[in-house]
Amino acid sequence: MRTSLLLLFALGCVEEPSAEAPKAEDTGTPSLPDVDRDGDGFPEEVDCDDRAADVNAAAPELCNGRDDDCDGAVDEGSIDAPTWYFDDDDDSFGDPGDPVVSCAQPQGAVENADDCDDVDPLVNPSATELCNEVDDDCDGEIDVGAIDESVFYDDLDDDGFGDPASEHRACFADSDDVALAEDCDDSTDLANPSVPEVCRDGIDNDCDGGANSCGWRGEVLSSSAWVSFTGLSPTDRLGLGAASIDLEGDGRRDLLLVARDHGGVTYEAGAIYGLRAPAEGAEGLSDALVRYAGEGAAGQAGVDGGLWVGDSDDDGYDDILVRGRAPSGAGRAYLVRGPHLSPANLGASPLIIDGVLNDSGAPGEGALADLDADGVVELLLVRPAAGDALVVPGLLDGVRDIDDAEASLYLTGGTVGRRVRAQDDFDGDGFNDVVLHGLGSGAVGEVLVFAGPVDGDRLPADAVARRTGLGLGLSTLGAGDLDGDGYDDLLLSSSAVVGGLLSVLPGPVTGSSGGALLEVIGDDAERAVGGWAASVGDSDGDGQSDLLVPLTGPSPVVLFFRSPGEGTLRSSDADARFLSGAERGYSIGDLNGDGLTELLMSAPSGAGEVRLFLGGAI
Repeated sequence: MRTSLLLLFALGCVEEPSAEAPKAEDTGTPSLPDVDRDGDGFPEEVDCDDRAADVNAAAPELCNGRDDDCDGAVDEGSIDAPTWYFDDDDDSFGDPGDPVVSCAQPQGAVENADDCDDVDPLVNPSATELCNEVDDDCDGEIDVGAIDESVFYDDLDDDGFGDPASEHRACFADSDDVALAEDCDDSTDLANPSVPEVCRDGIDNDCDGGANSCGWRGEVLSSSAWVSFTGLSPTDRLGLGAASIDLEGDGRRDLLLVARDHGGVTYEAGAIYGLRAPAEGAEGLSDALVRYAGEGAAGQAGVDGGLWVGDSDDDGYDDILVRGRAPSGAGRAYLVRGPHLSPANLGASPLIIDGVLNDSGAPGEGALADLDADGVVELLLVRPAAGDALVVPGLLDGVRDIDDAEASLYLTGGTVGRRVRAQDDFDGDGFNDVVLHGLGSGAVGEVLVFAGPVDGDRLPADAVARRTGLGLGLSTLGAGDLDGDGYDDLLLSSSAVVGGLLSVLPGPVTGSSGGALLEVIGDDAERAVGGWAASVGDSDGDGQSDLLVPLTGPSPVVLFFRSPGEGTLRSSDADARFLSGAERGYSIGDLNGDGLTELLMSAPSGAGEVRLFLGGAI
């Protein structure tokens, strides 16, 4: 029965309408349910496209050419519409302050907002930055990296020239910037290319890299010398030989000067003077630290420039090898060991060698050098008449002769020995090579080069180079690296041509022929080049070797060629001429420690005079 009543109650509730619900108007036609074909919750009568579920009043408008949100407008207010930027200056870059959102690209608008000045078409990220106080390339920096920047240099000394190491680029100069570099010392206005060189003030005033303007030029008189020395007697003939030496072992280079005829015309004992590196203006030989006198009458100590320096006993002191004559008149070699503190007679020398050098009345030469690369210096002594040179141990003592020689170097048979060199390296192997010169019949000279080390006899066939010629090497047998290639070059003179000829053979010197690196020819009918020519190293600070060439004959002069280079020069091409009777020029190294070679000129007539000219220093 509870069940039947409940069912009836339920049925009654369904069938009886609510009192609040309006009664349907009886139209006489039954009602139909709303149609929603795309199932998007919007019936067909309110859906503008009931075939697409993503098109209805609640759909977001998109850039797709449809009215997605059914508001009657296509693509208007689309949520995926991009932002465009108007490009008023038509340079393809938009103004970030003038955006527009639109599905389609508006006319005059672009996608980017990179233009920092939309009024000027020359200003945009693709433009080239120029020095115009405008941010042309829109990178946020004005004039930085401009292609037309200028190069400037710091000018700290305010002399108008900048330090080359401070190079930098900018559009406009700062207060201490200049456009010119070339200042070699920006800490002082005394150095720049516009300042004339002031010699010996320690500054490269004109910034030319050296002391060229301080080097010797034109005609040089004896009054220009730093210091000069005159023989003590009217016939001393001071200056027939000279060398530099460390007399006391103190590391300073001092002077050795030969007065060949010191003692008078009837007593030509000769003397070797040792003088400390002199001060400016000093004169005379009376203050010499040491004097070595020749061995009696006609001793002629240092005859024909016979004076060589080296450390024969490896004790740290320079020794002196001197050519002279014994009381009998025969040629002798004297070895005087350092230090050199007291005057002495050459006859008391610890080592004397007979039968060499200027025996038989013919001049000869010697040398001090380590010939066999054993670390011990040997004596090399020419025997003119025998046409050879003897190698004698430097550690011997007493009076010796040719029997004490440990090796010989021979010229071609019949050739008279004249000159020798033994402290040069022509092949760059680090060993001393030997150059031997002689003169055969008909004044045909022969020059042989023996490659070091020399540790035994050497015959002409052993020579690595041989040169012959009429008058070859009568006065000059020199060496020096004139072309700066690391090899010593060989200087040879010849009297076979009018005006004389000096030839410089480039190292390595080999064979029996080969062109000259440099030739100097005399163009003076009365005077000839070639006598005692010498490569003197760098005397003017340009880093290259210079050349001294005597011009013999009436009114002799010594020619100075600055960094002569290659080719052919005539005597008239000389950079300077040392006058006042100068006959010989010597390279004596650096006496004052400025790194430049000093020049020594001698006028050995009468009492003789020696003049010291300092290297041209900044």
